[in-house]
Amino acid sequence: MRREMTDEELGNSGVQKVLMDDLDRLEAENADLRRYMDRFHEADKENAVLKEKNKYNLASDIAFGGFMTIGASAIGYSPVLAPVPHASEIALWIGVILLIAGIVSKAILK
Repeated sequence: MRREMTDEELGNSGVQKVLMDDLDRLEAENADLRRYMDRFHEADKENAVLKEKNKYNLASDIAFGGFMTIGASAIGYSPVLAPVPHASEIALWIGVILLIAGIVSKAILK
């Protein structure tokens, strides 16, 4: 509740001392709150960085899993293509290349 003070009340030394004590207390609280605010901003920044790193690892895992799955499928499917000339070798090489690409992507993006 706000209270208006007259000039006579403000001229009283007791009122001035109480006001100065309140001012000192509020300045100390303000300094303490600024430290918390600075710590909050640091933690918020660190949180954002960690979230971005987590997104990056998720993309790496998806690429790795995709390359490995398709590469292994191509290698596994290559014997089925044996009757078709050169199809088995092409599927085998595509599978090997995709497996190598998966391993390299995991190593680079980690």
